[in-house]
Amino acid sequence: MRMGYVLLHSASEVGGVTKKIRQVFVALGPLLLTPLLGFLLAEGFVNLGGGEKDIIWAFIWAVWSIIFAISSLILIWRNWALDKWVVRSTIVGTAGLVAVWVLAISLLAYR
Repeated sequence: MRMGYVLLHSASEVGGVTKKIRQVFVALGPLLLTPLLGFLLAEGFVNLGGGEKDIIWAFIWAVWSIIFAISSLILIWRNWALDKWVVRSTIVGTAGLVAVWVLAISLLAYR
């Protein structure tokens, strides 16, 4: 009886670890795709209508992805459900990007 409990308990822990690993890959997905986006923009496979200025979007995407990944990893560590941490991290990433933009504009205006 005790052995069956240990096996079931261990299997649930393994499943939990696999679930966490999948969630970490989801959290890091946008950040891992940033070099691909930069390559596609630089080579002209993706054209956003700005010419060479299109590569700026890769930088913006990278900043958002870093904030999204940090927020996601914190929420995964705190055992939030997938749907909840994705929404919360998206909001945090967007708000963080706006904060970086406001800071950059204010520093340029101050200069």
